[in-house]
Amino acid sequence: FYYVMELADPAKAEVISNQCSVVSNQSEAPRPLLPSLTTAPLITDYSPRTLRSDLEAGRLPAARVLELGLVLAEALAHLHGHGLVHRDLKPSNLIFVDGRPKLADIGLVTDASDSRSFVGTEGYLPPEGPGSPQADIFALGKVLYEALTGLDRRRYPEMPAEARDWPDRALVFELNEILLQACAADARQRYVNAEAMLADLQLLDAGKSVKRRRSVRRGWGWTWKTAAVLALVALAFALIRNERDRRAALVQQNLTPWEKAGTTNQAAWQAWQRAFQMVNTYTRVGLSNAIQEWERATELDPNYLGAWSTLSVTITIAVGEGHFAGTNLLPRAKACAEKAIALNPKEGAPYLSLAQCNLALDYDFAQAEPLFRKCLELGPPHWSHRNNFAWEVLFQGRFGEAEQLFERVKQENPQQGSPYVALGILSWVAGNPTEGLALFEEAIRLQPDHPRWRSWRGDFLWAADQRPAAAQDWLRQVQLGGFPFLDRDADGAALRQVLNERGPEAFLERLIALAEARQTAGQFVAGFDLARLHARAGNRAQALDHLEIAIAEHSGPLMSVKVNPAFQILRDEPRFHAVLRRLKLEK
Repeated sequence: FYYVMELADPAKAEVISNQCSVVSNQSEAPRPLLPSLTTAPLITDYSPRTLRSDLEAGRLPAARVLELGLVLAEALAHLHGHGLVHRDLKPSNLIFVDGRPKLADIGLVTDASDSRSFVGTEGYLPPEGPGSPQADIFALGKVLYEALTGLDRRRYPEMPAEARDWPDRALVFELNEILLQACAADARQRYVNAEAMLADLQLLDAGKSVKRRRSVRRGWGWTWKTAAVLALVALAFALIRNERDRRAALVQQNLTPWEKAGTTNQAAWQAWQRAFQMVNTYTRVGLSNAIQEWERATELDPNYLGAWSTLSVTITIAVGEGHFAGTNLLPRAKACAEKAIALNPKEGAPYLSLAQCNLALDYDFAQAEPLFRKCLELGPPHWSHRNNFAWEVLFQGRFGEAEQLFERVKQENPQQGSPYVALGILSWVAGNPTEGLALFEEAIRLQPDHPRWRSWRGDFLWAADQRPAAAQDWLRQVQLGGFPFLDRDADGAALRQVLNERGPEAFLERLIALAEARQTAGQFVAGFDLARLHARAGNRAQALDHLEIAIAEHSGPLMSVKVNPAFQILRDEPRFHAVLRRLKLEK
């Protein structure tokens, strides 16, 4: 299947003469191709006119940006109204057809509930990631910001120093009021939908002021509260308290985006924003760069709680996903979590990060568990906090408690695959492999592009002697970037060829050979990944060697060795039980 759009207006084109046959209408036969015919133009060196090509000449007038905003917000409202999202709004994906802007690259459009695959462009992605109507609104705000200011989207919310001297400055700052809401870092502070953003743009188009309307709303709120205090003396103290809260809310509304995020240092906030864009790639380079940016944010503002907390979490994730050894990084993550707790001991998330750091460093769940529970107690409870705790409970062999926790996670976020994978493991352990595989299938249906779910299901399929299907899952894991040391395209193609031509056993041998070759070449290959591969292939001695290396690397996934069927062949090995004792999974 394929789809052909209208031809976009040319950005620039050379027109040359061309002799051609002409048909005046369907009733006439084609005229013969003769040199004496009137020639028709033929465009060569064609490139489409996009907003990006328009911006090469500089910023657009505010009136033109308003026109763009009206058309594009209406287009998004239409998409979202049909349950669809675009996922990659940017100037190069906005084409002009007969002068009218249109959304292009529509191959990325998908169902709004299909947020599993990561697509988008750095700088236009919101902190929470792509795939939602709110993310499209954020991206549209960044696009209009570039058009309005002529600045790169990474410099948002900076305004050009000369903006107050522009002849259209009044409309510029009215539009900026809309962009500040569209691009709010917190999705809850953004427009609730594209229709709401369109309504503000239409208000400007009608010659009215968005800034004034918001100011009036705030003023009417104050007047109503004051009148209530005067009229209801009996409720004086309660109303005074309400007034204080309301004033605090007004102050909050008037804060800069970086003040709302918890810092008075704009540069620190900008570093934090850049880090979020980088970390969303979930690549080794992206994570490394994000860690550096968050480090920079903490240096610029040592009291920036959000930077300390996210830095700790990101380091822990980077180690747990096998991108880096935790030997040196985890102590840093632990120190960051402790700093965040010192800044605000009533914030739950840093306790979770501290618990995971301690567990990875010391392998002592008894010491980490109170910190997990402290996180859940402080709240507000988040499904991911309960989910992380539930996995550790599962690895400890407390299956009944883990099942209850995962059932709750499933209710809190039914679109997440994690509880289904965990419940699949529990079903398998309980002797119900068919039910377990069905639960894995549901997890992958919900999140088909999650490499870890492919890895887990592959392990269980291999244990069930469904080796071709298991190898297909591991191949997909490679293609999704689940092995940071492999090239998704080149290595993925080579492994697919081996699987097709020689079968799953040869595929596994090649996968191990590639991992060891990368390690020999100096890349970091997690000991746990190599242990798992060798265990699948039945190479006991090598699997045990790499498990012991993984302990020294403080690899997060190590705690899963008791429930992962890949390590079933090691159950009779004394060295394996020594590993379990070092992990405090066995006495």
